[in-house]
Amino acid sequence: MIGAFLLATVAGSAVCSGSPPAIDHIVVLFLENRSNDEIVGNPNAPYLTSLAQNGASCANFYALTHPSQPNYFEFFAGSNQGFQNNVNPPPGVPFSTPNLASAVIDAGGTFVSYSEGLPYTGFAGPAYYWYSRLVNPIASWQASNPGPNQLPLSLNRPFSDFPFSDFSQLPTVSFVTPTLAHSMHDNSVSTGDAWVQQYIAPYAAWAMAHNSLLIVTFDEDSNYSRNHVSTIFYGPMVRSGTIDATCTHHDLLRTICDITGADAPGQGAHARAIPGLFSTSNLAVRRTFRQGASGYGSVHDTWLDPTAPNQAKNTAPYSQAGDSRQVLIRFEDVFGAGPDRVPAGAAISSAKLILTVGGDRSTETFSLHRMLVPWADNCTWNSMVGGVSTDDVEAAAASEFEVIPNLAQHLSVFDVTSAVQSWSDGSSPNYGLVLVGEGNNLAEYRPSEYVLVNERPILDIVYDGGTPCVAFSDQPQSLSVARGQQAVFSAPAASPDPISYQWRRNGVPVTDGNGYAGAQTDTLTINPADFAHAGVYSLQVAASCITVVSNSAMLQVTCDVVPTITQQPPASVTAPTGSSVSLNAAGSASGPVQYQWQRAGGDEFEDLSDDAFISGTATPSLTISPVASTDSAQYRFVVYSDCATAASNPTQLVVICPSDFNRDGFVTGDDFDLFVAAFVAGDPGADYDQNEFVNGDDFDLFSWDFTMGC
Repeated sequence: MIGAFLLATVAGSAVCSGSPPAIDHIVVLFLENRSNDEIVGNPNAPYLTSLAQNGASCANFYALTHPSQPNYFEFFAGSNQGFQNNVNPPPGVPFSTPNLASAVIDAGGTFVSYSEGLPYTGFAGPAYYWYSRLVNPIASWQASNPGPNQLPLSLNRPFSDFPFSDFSQLPTVSFVTPTLAHSMHDNSVSTGDAWVQQYIAPYAAWAMAHNSLLIVTFDEDSNYSRNHVSTIFYGPMVRSGTIDATCTHHDLLRTICDITGADAPGQGAHARAIPGLFSTSNLAVRRTFRQGASGYGSVHDTWLDPTAPNQAKNTAPYSQAGDSRQVLIRFEDVFGAGPDRVPAGAAISSAKLILTVGGDRSTETFSLHRMLVPWADNCTWNSMVGGVSTDDVEAAAASEFEVIPNLAQHLSVFDVTSAVQSWSDGSSPNYGLVLVGEGNNLAEYRPSEYVLVNERPILDIVYDGGTPCVAFSDQPQSLSVARGQQAVFSAPAASPDPISYQWRRNGVPVTDGNGYAGAQTDTLTINPADFAHAGVYSLQVAASCITVVSNSAMLQVTCDVVPTITQQPPASVTAPTGSSVSLNAAGSASGPVQYQWQRAGGDEFEDLSDDAFISGTATPSLTISPVASTDSAQYRFVVYSDCATAASNPTQLVVICPSDFNRDGFVTGDDFDLFVAAFVAGDPGADYDQNEFVNGDDFDLFSWDFTMGC
């Protein structure tokens, strides 16, 4: 047997018993073309690794196919809609098949897809710069006049519509995709990780304090790990740790539908919610069975070949299905009282049959059916009277699960939870399963006798082990405190056995000292709290029977010295070239502050420094003398404490030429005529040298400036 694991760290392996928790908002982020080992633990993906360390990370999650588009369709609708390629857009759109968005809406929820680079709401084109429709499945169901299961254009929105200023405005389920330039498809892991941290981290932090969930997954791997990809769950209801059960995008689809009360579409209806995800879980126990691994040796398999109807194939180095060929497989000695078995009558949370595709693959659907009659290892096509009929006599007419084995050297993952449950509770005998292919395409599978043990079939079972022997009476709650204040996390636990405690910050154990007290008790005190204490906290409780981890709680530490602007500078100032201009403002804070004047440059304000013409750049009074036309710009006053910033409203400084008498921005004959008229009338406006007299000196100076253009 490949392993018999008591998933003892309940944080990473509990099975959700009963209904999933109510969750306010779910954001599903799809990234591209990276395998699991390129993400979790990779120093080039520090943010995604931190999410995995502080949330739940699936250790055995598999995408379903290559290339991208059919994986998105499989997640969104439980089917590839008949497409195994990246034809863009696919013929026949808009589809009218059931899908995640229509299911959530039918269940009373809301759904929006947010795509980075989408030029406008409802855009249906194949691409726009770095945006690709291939990664935006909702575009293939949108319609101007939606029919059944079709979706209005308003649900297909640019990522710029994501409500960054108020995440409470998010729909029940959000689907988010970056452009190919940021999804790791056409860029590095570090670039994609930085994008996630910049744009998704604010929601992740908010979700931890607002009963919401972030899911990060990948459409496919980079073609080097049999489509083994990362999938991460992050939220306060998530039990942190590693989920070991085998899962796929179909299970993720079913999980989201179960949370929202929606009917899962396509193969999602036959999959199971991902086990070990929520803190409302009973103890999970996982058993995996593989011929020749860890002493297990009770797999029986063969294949039936109509071209050799009397030949037994149970010792063949490969199995074939399709083109009328059928594969039979049965795992015996699975149930019992031994430490490596599943207890008879156990409630099965998830069961997967995992087959390795050999050199021959098929583009047609293969269905797995429960056998209803016994069969021997050396049975043949003729001994089974023309093979197995899926007629509810020899085998069930309804399939357990369906896959398309179109990738050589990859895995076909079949959900067999219903069959294994019936064998567990004794409602039907274990006669195994039969694999039947459509059409005349052949697929080759590795049998239980295959030379490489790690490519033989696996039966992966997770069952409900009941209530853990350690139970929390309360869970830690997220906190926001000002620097210098006290923060307290508490998670009382009870057990009939002696227990020990260990608080963790961002997945790393903390020790007393540096502001911490009670690191190995059920109550952690942080006093005084500082910015270095901010993070995600959880309590690990260990007993002889099990180790459990509490819900995660976020600590936010805010600034205790918040500056304010007490006097705004003038909204605008107009001054002639050569004059002196002073801008005055004021600010304060409860602690030490610093002042800084800034000038707008491009899209940002930039710090000023004193020079021959500018002084007071680090004081409340800025002086520019003499001003030149190049000084025309926006200025603002900024007050800094050691942990926060306050900025004034901007001041618009307009520097004009003195000979622009009518101040229209141009020096023309109109200015000369207007000045002469004012000079003749003795108007104070003609006092050009500002000595309170209108005389010939003013006329001479104006004439010179006018001649020079300024």
